Amino acid sequence: MPVHVPSAPADDGVPIGGAWLVQPPTEPQELEYLGMFANDLNELPYFIKKYGGQLVRPMDVVDVLRQGDVVAVVRGRQEIGSRALGHRSLLALPTNECKKKVNTYRSSAWYTPVGSVVTEERVPEVFVDSSIRSKYMAITPMLKDEVRKKAPAIVHADGTGLTQVVTKDGDPWLHEILTQIHTRDGTPALINCAFREEGKPIINSIKDAIKVLMDHGEIKYLVVDNFMFAERRALEQAQPLRWGR
Repeated sequence: MPVHVPSAPADDGVPIGGAWLVQPPTEPQELEYLGMFANDLNELPYFIKKYGGQLVRPMDVVDVLRQGDVVAVVRGRQEIGSRALGHRSLLALPTNECKKKVNTYRSSAWYTPVGSVVTEERVPEVFVDSSIRSKYMAITPMLKDEVRKKAPAIVHADGTGLTQVVTKDGDPWLHEILTQIHTRDGTPALINCAFREEGKPIINSIKDAIKVLMDHGEIKYLVVDNFMFAERRALEQAQPLRWGR
């Protein structure tokens, strides 16, 4: 039986329900990113100048991820609902080493499950049930054996995974990163967790995001819209990137 799980089945979904009650939509609505823009987005030029932010493309982010670094993301409007869906996220390779970095930053035990993200095109390769579509990261499908070997960090003890399925139309930027990293290495998914510390709300200001970059060694890079900021030591040690081309 098909199951629909609302994107925000809590207090933050009440305005959506209220609007629906007044005027039901005539066609399906995209509800993933109805939250706020970063509180200090108007100050982005200042942060770029002060901290050396550089204009990057998805392929540059892929280069960093392939080094085994964790990338924090603050792009566009915040997600609405209980999951980070690529706009206020921590992205990393689905390795146990990267999972440890993410959980260390979040003050979580090493074994704490992490979310993940795959493209719609990879669904038949990733899930046992190829009909799965989970753009709100609301269900935990069974993962195929091959995926459990290639992406051990995203696998729960029972063989399932909490996974977002992203489409090219839904988030072209994230879709391109996933597509390129699969093309280069065959990596079927990425770790995708909320960009927040334990017991604190999701990061929604550039100032707070940069403070994380400077104070937490587990997070080496930060992407704000299309600009990348690097923790100083990471910038010195990184492979040359094609930034700004």
